[in-house]
Amino acid sequence: MARFIVEFETASGVALEPLYTGKLLLALREAVESGAVAHGSRLVALHSGGLQGRRALQERLLALL
Repeated sequence: MARFIVEFETASGVALEPLYTGKLLLALREAVESGAVAHGSRLVALHSGGLQGRRALQERLLALL
């Protein structure tokens, strides 16, 4: 999860946390990679902020940079 969050943030500039939005976006990526969602499909993921859960993971994220 931490590696995915760092990769996503580096590519998009959007901060994630591991409890909700990190899991959501990782699951979406896995769904596309597995073929459950067709490449080229339009997906909407709502990121409502909620970065409080990020504090617990902050040191691990910094170590991956």
